[in-house]
Amino acid sequence: FWKPSYSANINKRPRVKSIRFGDGYEQRIADGINNNLNVIDITFENRSEKEAAAILHFLEERKGTESFVFEPAKPYDKASLYVCRNWDSNFVFYDNYNIKVQFEEVPE
Repeated sequence: FWKPSYSANINKRPRVKSIRFGDGYEQRIADGINNNLNVIDITFENRSEKEAAAILHFLEERKGTESFVFEPAKPYDKASLYVCRNWDSNFVFYDNYNIKVQFEEVPE
């Protein structure tokens, strides 16, 4: 429902297992099936009190456990399931709020 502001940061940290041998050789393999999931930092800036309350209500109802569908910006623009385990709300001035969230992609 809500479009985030343009300042989105997508973190990619693939989980990799590696083994180093005495001669300097290193062998690497993917750690699990879903080893390269998105972690996205998003900001909703300059939102009215009503819109901020709706966004916060949405997040609080899911309590960091229930997943929801989200489509990030390009080039990662594939709708997937995400959870939001932490968020910050900032009152700027009358009827103006900023909300920072971190969405973590979860396997389907």
